[in-house]
Amino acid sequence: MPHVHLLAAWQNNNIEKIKEIVDKNVQTNIIYDDGVEYEKGYDEFIAGIQCYLDETERLNLEWQFDVMHKTERGAANVVIIKISRGDEHYNVSDKAALCIFTFDTVGEKERKLIRAYVEKGVANN
Repeated sequence: MPHVHLLAAWQNNNIEKIKEIVDKNVQTNIIYDDGVEYEKGYDEFIAGIQCYLDETERLNLEWQFDVMHKTERGAANVVIIKISRGDEHYNVSDKAALCIFTFDTVGEKERKLIRAYVEKGVANN
């Protein structure tokens, strides 16, 4: 269950642990609110996560994760997660990100995030 380690690191704003979990050759597709799609490499993907971690901390918000579905394809784990933020009074953001994360074994036995598809700005309902 490598997604649990990723979400724990994310929840704790631990970018160093996130960097360990994300494969250096990660393939990402990020679709923004306006429908424009970007493919990002490792450095851009990590930088984007860091920006959101910083913003979340600055605004005194907390991450909220909804693991919607988990499945396997061969040795890979595919996980669908809705990611949003909220405050200490349980007020949640109107928008969320719907993510499909694929984890697989890289090298000898390390489970890493090898693929990420992210739809940003979806309704948080």
